[in-house]
Amino acid sequence: FINITKMSLLNNKEVILKVAIVITSVIVFLTGITSVFNNIGYTETMVSFYLMLFSAIIVLSEVSPFILENYILHIFSFMEHVIGRGIFYVIIGSLCFGYQTLGLIGGALLIIEGICVIVLDALYKDDNTVNLPRPMSGEM
Repeated sequence: FINITKMSLLNNKEVILKVAIVITSVIVFLTGITSVFNNIGYTETMVSFYLMLFSAIIVLSEVSPFILENYILHIFSFMEHVIGRGIFYVIIGSLCFGYQTLGLIGGALLIIEGICVIVLDALYKDDNTVNLPRPMSGEM
């Protein structure tokens, strides 16, 4: 009974973490859009486009259909591993700190979520029932 309870509790945490990551990625995407329209310099515009691109990749890798997800994971193979995803979230979150309040909030949340992903993987690495937040496809 303990294993079943632990498994359902962790699956709930996995779903909550995926939803939080998707919401935060949308905030980061909106940060990129608003920054492009604020008449900023060339470098900031390029970083804004990277924020939009990478936040869309994060959303697609978390909730996409299997075909698109497998294509994304083929190109960004580090996203197949939990530690790779966590580090990617931290790096993208750190790119947001040069922007308005929306960017600061989105960046801080994405960094926190990246650290949570890494910590949860380290805590439950030996547990076969936990896949935080691995791809939804069955090809692992």
